[in-house]
Parts: sequence; C-alpha cells; structure tokens
Amino acid sequence: MPGQSACTIREEDSHHDGNILSLLMADDYRWPWSVQEIMQAYGDELEVVDALARLRAAGLIHRFDNFVFPTRAAFYCRQLEE
Repeated sequence: MPGQSACTIREEDSHHDGNILSLLMADDYRWPWSVQEIMQAYGDELEVVDALARLRAAGLIHRFDNFVFPTRAAFYCRQLEE
C-alpha cells in the first residue's frame, strides 16, 4: 500500500491475525474450520491467506490441507490474557 509505513502495515497485520485467531477460538464453534469458512466469515480472502500463514509460522494454528484449528499454545496464551 503506497504511503504506508512499515509500522502501520505491521499493526494492520496484527489486527487481522488477532481477529482471525479470535474467530477460530470462538467458544460457540468446534474445529476444524475450513479455509473457505474463514474467508466467508472474515470477508477478505487475501488477508485470511496471509494471516493464516503468519499464525501458522508463529505456532498458533495447525493447518492440514484446507482445514485449520488453534494449537494448545494459542489456548494457553488466551488463558494468560484472562
């Protein structure tokens, strides 16, 4: 995005990552989520693909083919925040 600083882009990425991780960890949903379900729920295909890659690299989600679910580490981090 022209004119955006690296800090602003990182903040946006973190925002998307957090939103998608929260979606995956919603109390009223059982896993696994399909990538298509996440895209439909979140609405921005490119942001979902990028966020899932970052979350996987950070060890916060598992991805098997087109299915995604949170790791134990993600749930542990959530408990620490509460």
